[in-house]
Parts: sequence; C-alpha cells; structure tokens
Amino acid sequence: MAALPAPAASALAPTADTAVETLAGLWRVEQVDTAESARRAVPGLDGRRMVRAVLEVSREQMNWGYRPDPALPGNDICSGPQLTPVGDAALRQRVAGALQRMGAGSAAPAVAGIDCDDGGRWGPGVVGTAYIARLGEDRMVMTWFDDSVLLLQRFKSVPRRERVETNQPLHASDYSR
Repeated sequence: MAALPAPAASALAPTADTAVETLAGLWRVEQVDTAESARRAVPGLDGRRMVRAVLEVSREQMNWGYRPDPALPGNDICSGPQLTPVGDAALRQRVAGALQRMGAGSAAPAVAGIDCDDGGRWGPGVVGTAYIARLGEDRMVMTWFDDSVLLLQRFKSVPRRERVETNQPLHASDYSR
C-alpha cells in the first residue's frame, strides 16, 4: 500500500473551496471506509467507533469536539487551520474509491492538506497526514488514522424552539444523541 503524499509547498493556489471559513461549523462523522487500512484484521472496529464523532471547525481552530469513544485518538488541536491544495492524483483516486464504497459518489474531489499556525500539519502521525475535500455545502471527506476515510455531514442549525434558552454557545457534545 502506498503511503500518503508528504505535505509540500504547492504550486496550486488556494481557492474559495479551500478557504477554512467555508468549513466553519460542526461536522459529524456519518460513515468510515477502512478498505485500504493496514488494520483490516479487525474490519471496521475503529470505523464503528468513529461514527458520530464531531469535528469543530473555525478560523481559530480545528479539533474533535466530541468523540463517542474516549479511547479514540484525536485530542490534537490545530490552531489557525489553513487548507493547502494537494495535487496528488493517487490520493484523489483513493478518496474517490472510498466515496464509491460508501455510496457517496465516485468523483475524485480536489484535496487539501490541513496546515496549522505552529508550522505543523493536523492529523494522525508524527507529521500529520489528514487530507480533506469538500463534497458540497454540507458534506466533506477526510483521511484519518490507519488510512481510513471519514465521510462527514455538517450539522444544520438547531431550530430556535429546540434550543435551550441560554447565552452559552452550542458545542459538539450538544449533538451527541
């Protein structure tokens, strides 16, 4: 199995689709593809454990705000996330294959790496290897640990009548049901 490409200075210019502001909000993991994972001996174990995890994205930071299983990796926080386009055809094809297996389409989307203000990359591994691709306004896909691919759905805003009247902002754990 080929390793994911290392982050490198990209000649690709950031576009509106790779502006982190377009991803701002809460995203819940709906499906996980582990077909290309090196840990296929326990098929889908971490995948099932990642379903319902919530990713919080803002201009200030990116982090897992809710993990349904506290033993799951993902406590890292990326301060000042920026998306950097990655022009790697093999990575795009791998993501497209995962999308097809999950029934979420088969187009090879534009993929971006996630860079943080501290100069590092966000995601699993020593140098960070998470890649992200928008699939529309309310869906995206992200690579994660053990070559898994996560399909995430954006939370819709909660109707006013369902909100608890408070001055406190909503957090990912409010959506863990």
